[in-house]
Amino acid sequence: MSDASNRLQDKFNNPIVQSEPGFFTNTEFYMTNGETWGSNENNPAYPDREYIIYWGYYYSQCVEHEELNFYLNYFDYIKNQIVPSNKDFASVNVLDDVIGGEGTTTVYCHTYKIFWGDFNPSSGGIE
Repeated sequence: MSDASNRLQDKFNNPIVQSEPGFFTNTEFYMTNGETWGSNENNPAYPDREYIIYWGYYYSQCVEHEELNFYLNYFDYIKNQIVPSNKDFASVNVLDDVIGGEGTTTVYCHTYKIFWGDFNPSSGGIE
């Protein structure tokens, strides 16, 4: 069984078009969750889940394909708003979070930990 956070992280970090080999230096990160971005009525699970990053109130929620695609489609927007223009996107960790409360006030959400830095291309071999 695959969790939505694992599937999203895999898709975000492994695009269909692969870049050249290399490594990152001067890396930094920023963490963000759904509340940061405000409500979006285009989420297929709206009004139960209203953000562009997963945010729900029930532990056993299943993310349908249409909703998963919604989060995939908004990732580039989120990434482009966070990563400084003079840096390169490196990777993202999609974390499962729980924000405590009782009953329906407990929030089950994803937090994106987005890394960026200075990309240094390499030939991939020993020089």
